[in-house]
Amino acid sequence: MLSGCQSVKNVLGKRDNGSLEYQQSKKLAPIALPADQETAPFVPLYPTPNAGTNTLTLKNESGSQYQLPKPQRTVSTPAN
Repeated sequence: MLSGCQSVKNVLGKRDNGSLEYQQSKKLAPIALPADQETAPFVPLYPTPNAGTNTLTLKNESGSQYQLPKPQRTVSTPAN
């Protein structure tokens, strides 16, 4: 017998949720303003890195979603 969450996970886990679409993104052309328009200087807050070769496995068994790795289990011991 499956619980509701387990049966929904099997169905929804295979759909494409768009989490990998950023890999095909392209830079947009700069905004062109009229020559007589006065603007403040633009300083980017964050640099845009060039996309290199990705070595991570970013697809699940259906090839449609990024799958986060399971967290590592840590065991703490009481301090004396």
